[in-house]
Amino acid sequence: MSSSLTKFSQFNTGGSLKAGDIVVGLRGGVNTQFFAPALPALPWQTLTIGQPLLINEGAFIVNSVPQNFLLPTTAIVGEILQIVNFSGIQFSITQAASQQIQFGSASTTVGVGGSITSTAIGDSITLICNLTNLGFVVLGAPMGNWIVT
Repeated sequence: MSSSLTKFSQFNTGGSLKAGDIVVGLRGGVNTQFFAPALPALPWQTLTIGQPLLINEGAFIVNSVPQNFLLPTTAIVGEILQIVNFSGIQFSITQAASQQIQFGSASTTVGVGGSITSTAIGDSITLICNLTNLGFVVLGAPMGNWIVT
């Protein structure tokens, strides 16, 4: 059984499409173009001992005993960190004075007493700075079970 209906859509862009653009076609509506650049590829490092994390870098944690890794004390809004537990040994991402991490509806204690802790291999998390030097928020869904204190 054939249909006499022809389905098509017209796309009127504000310019040419580029890598990272998302095009959404709405049936019976106007098509919309969103400019959504992908997150930049980060350089990655392997960390084995507790040390400050670096902004706009990824870190594979391969510690052999529990360690603390300090949030960067200098960060501007939009800068990110990505961290992966590659060893399965517990580690914590700790904070300096006045810093805080927002983790969904939970948040860490402000300052040096606050942290998030990974407990298992494969735990991963992306943090984005939302308040210059002081605030970070979990971006997207973290993998694994993190402890927020």
